[in-house]
Amino acid sequence: MSASSVYSSFTLHPSLAVFSQDGKRGVYSSDDIEENTVLAKIPLSATLSKTQLLSHPLFSSLSSFLSPTGPSSLSTDDLLAVAIHLCRTTALLDTISFNPFAKLFPRTYKSPIFFAPGSLSYDALRGTSLLRTTQVLQGQIQQDHERLNSLLKQYNSLHEEPHFPVDEDFPLECYVHSLFSVYSRGADVNFGGGDGEEVVNRERMIVPFLDMFNHSSESEVHYKYSADSSDIYIYSGASPIKAGAEVHLNYGPVPNSKLLLFYGFSIQDNKEDFVDIYVPLQEGVPGREEKAKLLQETFPGFIPNAPFQLKSDGSLPCSLLSLLRVLPLPPSSLPSDVMVPISAESEASALSALEAALESMSQNVAISLLEVAGRIEDREGVEEEKEDYEFARIYAESELQILSTTLGVVREAKEKETGGKQEEVQVEVQVEMVKEGAMESVD
Repeated sequence: MSASSVYSSFTLHPSLAVFSQDGKRGVYSSDDIEENTVLAKIPLSATLSKTQLLSHPLFSSLSSFLSPTGPSSLSTDDLLAVAIHLCRTTALLDTISFNPFAKLFPRTYKSPIFFAPGSLSYDALRGTSLLRTTQVLQGQIQQDHERLNSLLKQYNSLHEEPHFPVDEDFPLECYVHSLFSVYSRGADVNFGGGDGEEVVNRERMIVPFLDMFNHSSESEVHYKYSADSSDIYIYSGASPIKAGAEVHLNYGPVPNSKLLLFYGFSIQDNKEDFVDIYVPLQEGVPGREEKAKLLQETFPGFIPNAPFQLKSDGSLPCSLLSLLRVLPLPPSSLPSDVMVPISAESEASALSALEAALESMSQNVAISLLEVAGRIEDREGVEEEKEDYEFARIYAESELQILSTTLGVVREAKEKETGGKQEEVQVEVQVEMVKEGAMESVD
């Protein structure tokens, strides 16, 4: 079934055409389209969502089994991933409207999750915070698959056929593929609440045809649910669309770390980019509980051992500086206000610790990029993974730029704090702890 014919039951603008081939897909316009035009009307019944699934006897039965009195619960992503796998490999969901659209999903996805160690794309990310995030996600996915498999086996043991596929019928690689179908093609749809009103409910779902649009931060194309017709409308926005142009959807303010990890691409000069830096408040740190409480009282969203985000403008998170200020202090010396420098010496110490971590992180990313560049000059494994490498390189260079900008800000602040004096500052404890967090990304 072709990508265009499968949408024949929808109300689509006659000028729109769908392209899907070799893992690439998109929506194009054959003629000019005026502003504020309805591009498509998709019935809610054709979407894949938790609500839609629970109307099916098989998933309704599973939901009852997984109720609060049952063994556990499954995330929406897991439920959708199971449904996608059933659509692609069994006839159990042949009756749901979404079934034929699952057959259009690509066989493979592009993401650091699938980059092979030693490949150009993987090695270009060595030393970046994204590689650490990817490794953490890989471990979490494996745990989730084991848990999902266990729950489905429990369900199967207590119910007669039809059964959910488990073990070799739903191996890890199939779960990962289905999960990334959800990650890369899912959309958050708001229900209730008119213009300017509070959203009553938001649900994650896969909307056929909407999932074919590629991203552009400049696009005005948007979608909205209509309670009157139970349809999801896609609108062209305030600007007309020219003939022959690709029609994009704005995914929102998304950094390259998310675009590359979940959608398989990155964009040059992405203003939403940031870099994660870890400063662990580990067990065994003197006064750990007191320090965590003090920081949480000052910064309500503070979570011990969660990463801090460094932005492209080089601004330093107040919570990061505050943590570095109190990290080496004994519990008896903790201040009541961590928003201001405790002393000139402690401020220089905190900045020196951050400077050392940023230098280490920058060097790791730069070295990896230089090594991969050398392999490209030798034409080693370039053509078969050129696109993946280019997206990985764009991300890594963006991270290096953010680290370099932030490093410059830290050095300037440090120079002001010390008055330009080249004094020896006792920063061993902070430097080692911050470096440990930074180096986790390359272990």
